[in-house]
Amino acid sequence: MVGYVTKEFKRGRDLGLLIKTQVDAFEKATGLKEGTISDKDAFNRGKFLDIYLQREDMYKENKAKLFAVVFGQYVPTMVAGLKSQNGYELEKDVVWIMKAIKKIISWD
Repeated sequence: MVGYVTKEFKRGRDLGLLIKTQVDAFEKATGLKEGTISDKDAFNRGKFLDIYLQREDMYKENKAKLFAVVFGQYVPTMVAGLKSQNGYELEKDVVWIMKAIKKIISWD
């Protein structure tokens, strides 16, 4: 799945950590930190902040696309299993759905 997302999504590589570990950590995945903006001058700080916010927006859009891709791949039986899990109606969270799928298919 990482290969597909990296190839097909703009900045898809940013979702690699999320897919591999089911941990949603934007700053860790991208290497960007809002708090480490250089204080050399306001122009550079503003430019970096713009880049950070654009990248963060792309990350959120990609998470929504990934949710649609993952959810869209399952047959009605799996979808019914997902809908029966606690937390299904809260939001369309890709981390939640990946953990729920892992739980459903686990033989442990």
